[in-house]
This record gives sequence, structure tokens and C-alpha cells, in this order.
Amino acid sequence: MTERTTLTPHAEDQRLAALDAYKVLDTEHEQVFDDLAELAAYICDAPVSLVSLVGRDRQFFKAARNLDIVETSREMSFCAHTLGNAKTMVVPDATKDSRFYENPLVTGEHQVRFYAGAPIIDPKGHVLGTVCVIDQKPRELTEPQLRALEALARQATALLEQRRLNALHEATTDILNKASSRLNLALDAGNFGTFTWVLDTGRFTWENDQMYKLFGRPRTQGPLSVEMLAEKIVQPAERDRFSEATASIEEEGDHLEWSGEILGGDGTIRWIELTGVAERTQANQLSIIGIAKGDTTEDLS
Repeated sequence: MTERTTLTPHAEDQRLAALDAYKVLDTEHEQVFDDLAELAAYICDAPVSLVSLVGRDRQFFKAARNLDIVETSREMSFCAHTLGNAKTMVVPDATKDSRFYENPLVTGEHQVRFYAGAPIIDPKGHVLGTVCVIDQKPRELTEPQLRALEALARQATALLEQRRLNALHEATTDILNKASSRLNLALDAGNFGTFTWVLDTGRFTWENDQMYKLFGRPRTQGPLSVEMLAEKIVQPAERDRFSEATASIEEEGDHLEWSGEILGGDGTIRWIELTGVAERTQANQLSIIGIAKGDTTEDLS
């Protein structure tokens, strides 16, 4: 018994690559997919329903209602016959269908007679599997039942896409976190401090230990406020230039460039340089994302 499909080897390789991108084969059952199978069975008044994904040599059941197996060989798969035409397939009586009358699912203990499968199609048009219903007696579906089954298959595609995007987001976040850690190590090694200054609220966030060293303050004291920086820490002769430099930042893309003497937390006069660019946060607040460099004092407690 062989599967009949119009897919070329190249098209099948592309389809399998698309399926692999979802990383869903051999995963545990998930309620959202179980719900699709439950709805399919209810709408179509069928005892068995599946969310089936067709791999290279097998079909895997992401959800199964009233079926105690998690996969079959692709050779036995009814769903695999939908791969080449991306249309809902209805088999009213498998014993009278030349494709299936010798199928072990028909001749064996499962006694499959009726099958209807709506294809799960990814955004690029690859058929990944089906949402299908099965019965042990010959029958048909009504037109509304067929349309509902196809709607559930589209929902399966949406769930797979969301699942893929969630996994991509997690992977991207992990990469960014690692990159951020490496960047902070490089900044610390180069005696650079990093900060975010929200211009709308005056919030001045110090993002690494080097900022505390540059300002001669222990972490236990927390970062300086902008007001204190402008009015007490920046030395009197430098304050007008400091005010001018910050006042000129009015929109996204503007740059901050200022250097001058400050009073360190340890009482010493230090030179510091602040460089940054204005960006809009997700809350639409204008902020300066910046770097500081200058003199440091080590081993602050």
C-alpha cells in the first residue's frame, strides 16, 4: 500500500522544512489543540477526531479524541492524501475506495469507514496535516459541517503560528540577554557606564556598576537624581553648558554630548563625559540612552 500524492520531491522537502519549523512533532498534548478536536467531533457528530500532522514517514496526532494511539505510519495515513491538493477530503465509505479498502485502519480493529479531513495550511501554502473526523459507519457531512471543519483547520494553523512566534520570541530574548551581558562586560572592562534618562519624568537610571564608580558613589546610595546632578554635582562653572546640552534635546534622534567636572561622592573633583541619543520608549516617553566615561574610584562599599 502506497500513498498517492502529487507533490514533487522538492515540494515535499519544502513542506517538511515548514513543518519542522513549528517544532511540534512529538510534543505533549495542549488544551488548545484538544479543544479543536473536541469541537470537530461535536460539530460533525463523529466519535473520533484528530489534529494530525504528517511527517516524512509518519503522521503524529497533536490531539486525538477517542483514539488511544499517538501516531501511525505515513503509509497508513488518510491525511497524507490531502498534501498534494490542499482541499478537504471526504471518504464516505473506505471499504469502497481503492485508496483505502486494504488499509489496516479499515481492515483491522479500528474499522474506519468514514473519514473527512480539512487541511492545515501554513501561510506559505504548505499542507502540514489535517483536522479530521472518523466514524465506523459510512456517512457524509453536511455543507455547514464541512465549512466548520475547514474553519477549525484554519484555527489550527493560527495556533501553530502563535506557538512558533512564542518560541521565536523566547529564543530571541535569550540571545538578546546573552548579548546584553557580553556588552556590559565589555563596557565594564572599558570603564564605560550606561544609563537611561527619561526626559519627560526626570528618571535617571544607572544600568551598570561603572556608573557608581564614575560618580564615586556606593550602590547602597542609589543613583543620583537629575536635579541633584544639575544643581549640586556638576561644578558651578559647568552648569550652564550642562543645562544647554540637555535643553536642546527635544525629539527622537537628538544627541547629548557634554563633558565637564563633577563633585564625586567621595569629595573629589572628577571629569566625566556623557554621550547619548534620544529615543522613544514603548510608553512614548522621550529618553536619552547613553554612555558615561571618565575618572573612577575602585572598591566602593
